[in-house]
Parts: sequence; structure tokens; C-alpha cells
Amino acid sequence: MLKADPMNTRYVCVALLGIVVARGAVTAGFGPLHPSERMVLPSAAGMGMQGGLSSQWFDRTPSGKQSRTPKGVEDGAMIYDPLQHRILLFGGKTDAGRLVDGLWAFDLAKSVWQEVTVLDPKPPAVEDHSALYDPIGQRMIIYGGIGGFSGSTTNNLWSFDLKTQRWRNMKGADVPRRELHSAVYDERGKRMVVFGGADRTHLDLYEVWALDLDPSSPTFEKWQNLTVEEGHPAAFPGHVGVRVRPSA
Repeated sequence: MLKADPMNTRYVCVALLGIVVARGAVTAGFGPLHPSERMVLPSAAGMGMQGGLSSQWFDRTPSGKQSRTPKGVEDGAMIYDPLQHRILLFGGKTDAGRLVDGLWAFDLAKSVWQEVTVLDPKPPAVEDHSALYDPIGQRMIIYGGIGGFSGSTTNNLWSFDLKTQRWRNMKGADVPRRELHSAVYDERGKRMVVFGGADRTHLDLYEVWALDLDPSSPTFEKWQNLTVEEGHPAAFPGHVGVRVRPSA
């Protein structure tokens, strides 16, 4: 996945299992990058459209000597963990169509994968979910997706504490069911904002929902429907979203 701010041309791209990172300062759900990974391209010249600047890619594919790596998965979700300068990958499915519930960490300094050992309870196997980094709670949040033998749309909501490395089930009665949606962290609103996707009964959704992530808020960890009925984007599943920080 690749998103660019046309005014400031900043990129982050992660391709599994051969990891390739284009260094940048703005990501979709990853948070700010570690200083050693930054390369900010100040104008559209970074795309090679004008001037002498060029974007630069860095191959992070682990060496063939590494014995343990995630099995080839699709439809997983990942975040950047700034506390340990790593990428966390959860869920997805194999080429054989088997859903997985593993949590893997990719050390960006060493280019090495390691499976994260966690205690129960933990999320069930899932695909087509979303994940983001909550900088206030210093946790990864995963939401929705397809799970179970029936392939039904879920409203699972879990958080993974990046310090204690423990999962917590956040699911409540007010959680909407979603798969193939997008989710971003809104720094100003201190919330997770979810758009679109599907729920297997309404195939294409244009709804916008927000999960309050401000611990000081009276609606902390509660959902709010922000859907507008006029002037909204077309409803479709399987897209990506990115929040771009406004220029100063």
C-alpha cells in the first residue's frame, strides 16, 4: 500500500513478506517513524516529476538464513510500534485459505522477524480487519474483519498493550460489524475513524464511525456515528485510507 501527500510527498510502503520501506514521516495508522528511518521529500520533485530529487527505497527483506518468518499471508493488518522501532503484523490468511491468529514483529533495525508470544485471552483468527497505533494508550487496536468457519463479518475489537504485551477484549454492544474497511487515527479528535467496508448484509457501506480514544473523555472507548447522507464518497469495500497532517 502506498499513499502520498501531494503537497509534501511523503511515503511509507510495507510489502510482505519481502519488506520494503520507503522512509517518510506520515503513514496510515503507523504513527511517526523513528528518526533513523526518516527521509522527507519536500516537494513533488521527489516523485521525479521535476527537479533533481528522487525518492529512495530500502529493501528490508530478511536474509535467507532466518529460519522463522510469518507464513505467507494476505489480508493481514499491521502498525508501526515507535516504542520498540518495529512493525507488528496480526492475522490474515494463508494461500490455502486458512485464517491465522499469529502476532509477528519485524525489527526495523535488524531486519529480523520474531513471533510475539502472548498469553490468553487473545483475538481469534481473522482477515480483512484494520489495525492502528493509539499513541495515547501506547497500544495497537485491531477491529472487525472476517472470522470463524462461516466467514461472517465480525465486530471484534481488541487492544494490544505495547508495554505489557497483553491483549484486552474491547468489544461491546455498540460496536458495528465491518470488514474491508479503512481506519485512521485522528490526532485532533483523539479517536479512531472508520470508513466504508461491508458487513455481508449491506455489501457496500459509506458510513463513518469514530471510536473515542481519549481517556479523559466521558465517551472513552465508545462509538459515534459520523455518517453524512449527502456529498459522501461512493460506498465501496476494499479501499485504503490515510490521514495527512495539515501543513503548519
